[in-house]
Amino acid sequence: MLFLHILFASVWCGGYLIYSIAFLPKALKEKDANIIKSFESSFGRLGLIALVLQLVTGILLSFRYIPNFFDWFSFSYYVPVNITLKLILIVITLFLVHYLKLVVFPKTSNDNMKAAAFYIILTAVIAVGLVLIGTSFRFGGL
Repeated sequence: MLFLHILFASVWCGGYLIYSIAFLPKALKEKDANIIKSFESSFGRLGLIALVLQLVTGILLSFRYIPNFFDWFSFSYYVPVNITLKLILIVITLFLVHYLKLVVFPKTSNDNMKAAAFYIILTAVIAVGLVLIGTSFRFGGL
């Protein structure tokens, strides 16, 4: 289960890092919105599947750590804090991805890529935050 969770996290986080480090700067430099739209059309479905499967495997792993769902929010030690933080960040990420796809991308043009750039970078930063919190499970919390 942990292997699958890490694999899906790698796809999600790695995809958004490539998106924000390689494709986004090129699109901004060349003022070509099709570069980011093309990457999104290629990566979007795979990335979203990886994110959802990361959520599912994360929930199953959380039940292994803390079998009672309500204890996930007890904040009595680092594990429930990490679980709650990851759930919050995943919900924010799902919102950002859908907002990006449904609201920002339709308005994105060669002359107007700043909003798309902001949401792409923010999603990448949150993805790295999820990885950081995930690794802290093995090292005693943040």
